[in-house]
Amino acid sequence: MKQIFLALLKPHGLIVALAPAIMVALMVGVFAFGNEGHPLASAAYVLSFYLLVVVCVWIATEQPAQRLRQAVRSHKTLGRLMDDANLRRRASLQAGVVADLLWGGANFALSLTGAAAWFITLGCYYFLFATLRALLLRRLRAQHTSALDESGTAALQDCRAARFCGIIILASTVILTGIATLVANGDSVIRYDEISAIVLATFTFYVLISAIVGRIKARRSNSMLFIAHTRANLAIALVSLFTLEVALLSTFSTAQDAELVSFMPMVTGAAIAIALCTLGVATIIQANNALRQHSHDHLYFDQGNIRTERQNMSLSRAKEHLAQFGRADDIMEFDTSSATVELAAQAVGCEPARIAKTLSFAVGDRVALVVCAGDARVANPKFKEQFHAKPKMLKAEEAEERIGHAVGGVCPFGVNDDCDVYLDETLRRFATVFPACGNSNSAIELAPDDLEQLTPGSTWVDVCKLPEE
Repeated sequence: MKQIFLALLKPHGLIVALAPAIMVALMVGVFAFGNEGHPLASAAYVLSFYLLVVVCVWIATEQPAQRLRQAVRSHKTLGRLMDDANLRRRASLQAGVVADLLWGGANFALSLTGAAAWFITLGCYYFLFATLRALLLRRLRAQHTSALDESGTAALQDCRAARFCGIIILASTVILTGIATLVANGDSVIRYDEISAIVLATFTFYVLISAIVGRIKARRSNSMLFIAHTRANLAIALVSLFTLEVALLSTFSTAQDAELVSFMPMVTGAAIAIALCTLGVATIIQANNALRQHSHDHLYFDQGNIRTERQNMSLSRAKEHLAQFGRADDIMEFDTSSATVELAAQAVGCEPARIAKTLSFAVGDRVALVVCAGDARVANPKFKEQFHAKPKMLKAEEAEERIGHAVGGVCPFGVNDDCDVYLDETLRRFATVFPACGNSNSAIELAPDDLEQLTPGSTWVDVCKLPEE
C-alpha cells in the first residue's frame, strides 16, 4: 500500500513535465467553454488537484528543493537552524508563542466591536496554549543550557512537562464546550468582513498544515517534549478549524440555512472534543509510560552522581566476569555519569543508538535481560511471541536483588544465576556497541559477536522496534 501511495505521489518524470500543461488544458476546457456543470468537470477538478500535488511534491523533494537547501545551508544562521534539531524546535516554539499571543490579543480586541463572549472565549483559548508553549520552551531551553542531565533528571522532567501538556489539552475541551455553547445559544452570529475572513482562513490552514507535518515528524522522534509540542499544535489547529467553520457559516449563510448553521457546528464540535480528549489522554499515558521506562530502563542513578559501595561492587562483578575472557582492562570508566543512553553517548563519544542498553523483565520465576540498541524499544507483539508472556519490567527496587547490579549500571556481565541474557537484532546494525559494566560510570566497546561470546548462553532475539517502525 505504501509503495502504491509513493508511486502515485512520484510518477514518471514525463507526467510531472506535462502536468502544468494538462492542468491548464483541463481548466480552459471547463471554464472557457462554460462546462462548469458538466459531469466530467468534477473529474477535471480532481485530476487537476492531483497533478498540482504531484508538482508540489516534485518541487519539495527533487532538484528545486535541493538547490534551495544548499542556498539556505550556505547562510551561517539558517544553516545552523537546518543542522540543529533542538534549535529548530526552540524557534518553532518561540514562533508559536508569539502567534498565539498575537491571535489571542486580536480576539480580545475584536471583543470590543461586538460578540464579546465569542471573542473572549477564543482569546482565552489561544492564551492558554501560548502559556503551554512557553512552559515547553522553558523546559527545552533548560535541557539545552543546564547541567540537569548530569543528575539524571532531565528525561524525567521532560516526561512530566509532556504529561502537563496532556492535561492542558484535556482542559481545553472546557473552552471548546464554551464555544459550542455559544453556538447552541445563537451567540455565534459573527459577521467577518472579507479581509478578516481571509486572515482567519490563512491562520487556520497554516496551523493545520504545520500540525500535520509536525505529527508526521514526531513519529520518528523519542523526545516527549517534541511529541507534546506537536500534539499541542494539533489541538490548536482543530479548534481553529472549528471556529473557522462557525464563522464562515454565520457570515455567508442565509435564512434557509438556519438548521445547517445550528446543526453542523455541533457535530463538528463533538468530533473535535473527542479528538482533543484522545490527544490529551494519549499524551498523559505516553508520558507516564516514558516515566516508567526511564525508571526501569536502568536510567536512574543516585543523586549527586556519587559512586556508592553497591555500585563499586557491581563494577567489580562485571570486571571479574570480563577478566575470564581477558577483557577486564578494556572497561572504560568516566568521571561523569553514563547512566542514561544520552549521557553514555556523550561520555563515550558516539551516537545514542550505539549504546547497548539492558532491559530487565520478569518472565515466570526468571529474569530476562534484553540487550538492545539505544534507540530501540520493546515491541509487545514480538516479545509475547518470543517469551509467551506480556513484557513486565522489573521494578527499580527489585533490580539489584534479582540481577546483581543496581539501576543505572545494569549489564549482561556478572549477573545472577536466574538471569537469562538475550541479544536483540537491533545491535547488529553497528560494528561495535557500548554496554555498561555494572555501574553508572562505565562502559566497554564490543562487536556484537564479541558481546555474544562474553555472555555464554545468550540468545539472539528480535523483540525490539526502532523509532521509524
